[in-house]
Amino acid sequence: MTFEDCLTKCVGNKELVQQFDRLTGSNLCHQGVPVDLAVDKATGRIDSEFMNFVDFVFEFVYMPLNH
Repeated sequence: MTFEDCLTKCVGNKELVQQFDRLTGSNLCHQGVPVDLAVDKATGRIDSEFMNFVDFVFEFVYMPLNH
């Protein structure tokens, strides 16, 4: 399995993304009122949090599967 395949599966796992949000305080599930979501998008918060999710998947899902 490639990392891209693994990441795609993890992004598609609603429970995993919800728990990542809960544990890290991020908002990848896009919860909240539209104005807050617009601010998150405008400030780059969502992009930054997604990169943290990518790092998480690589370290704690992909690497353990490949060793």
